[in-house]
Amino acid sequence: MDISAHLLPDPSDSWRSHLAFGAVPGPDGTQTGDIDRLSVQTVAAQRFPVPPDGPGLCVSPASCMNGLPRRHQDESSTMAAAFLAGGASSVLGSLWLVRLHATALVDLLFHHGLRTGHAPADALRQAQLWMAGPVREPPASMPADVRRLAAELLNALTASRHDPADPAFWAGLVVVGR
Repeated sequence: MDISAHLLPDPSDSWRSHLAFGAVPGPDGTQTGDIDRLSVQTVAAQRFPVPPDGPGLCVSPASCMNGLPRRHQDESSTMAAAFLAGGASSVLGSLWLVRLHATALVDLLFHHGLRTGHAPADALRQAQLWMAGPVREPPASMPADVRRLAAELLNALTASRHDPADPAFWAGLVVVGR
């Protein structure tokens, strides 16, 4: 399951931190300016359907610092922990702000690893090693459109004069759970 959203913290109460989704279209199709929200508390109360004989649910929320608590300095009040409480077997979390292009690129490589049979932690490790490596050619086993997207993301990252090998861009991504 992938979620494209931005994590908005509530400094007064971590349980009210939430994922914010884009503006909601009104009845006439115009944007109302409202934002759909999914709170840590709501996610933690869910029970995601997971087949008993499958590998489990791996959630990869593409949001800022979803693995850090906002108010409480423990690990119980994070969006990543909320997904685990809801039944996800693992969550790709972020410990610090990471660059959008780098995160998207690692996420593509991570999912490619999952699709080729790697466990979530191994898939992330392979993606991070790819980012750290001297040669970055999207894997030939990726579908052509995904390879093109990976190449575009890599080009955008390097065009902005950022070195993809810099751990600041990807080392904050961690897999929590199993």
